[in-house]
Amino acid sequence: MGKNFFNEGDKGYIALLSSIIISLVMTCLAFTAARAGFYSRFDSLNGEYKRVSKGLAESCVNHALLELSQNPNYPGAETDFVVGFGHCDIAPIFFDPSFGFDAGHKKIAVINTNADYKGSYSKLQVDLEIYDPQYALPVGVEQNIIITSWREK
Repeated sequence: MGKNFFNEGDKGYIALLSSIIISLVMTCLAFTAARAGFYSRFDSLNGEYKRVSKGLAESCVNHALLELSQNPNYPGAETDFVVGFGHCDIAPIFFDPSFGFDAGHKKIAVINTNADYKGSYSKLQVDLEIYDPQYALPVGVEQNIIITSWREK
């Protein structure tokens, strides 16, 4: 007959040691899953902050467009422009010197805005054609301001 390596009293010890090892493995798995869920919450929160900062930058662009529609020579350069619960900056508006109201009655302009919300940053650049409101619009043009490009930098 085969030789038995364990005494009768050792069987309980093996069962106890096995249950301790299994408990430790299960605890490590539960801890890892809980930690991953905890950090995914912050990823979602950062995504929300980015969405808010982009909305703030878009609000500054809309403000600059409104000002340009009322005054085609609006210079921009507004810092800490308050929008609801946040703020953004409008950089000085760049007007292309090769275009002006005296040359074809339109200007080419670039609006740059920056917004920061809780560490999430957004920068937008919008390129425009602005037609002089004192003159009739060219054929095919229906508004004084035409957005030619809108992009996040």
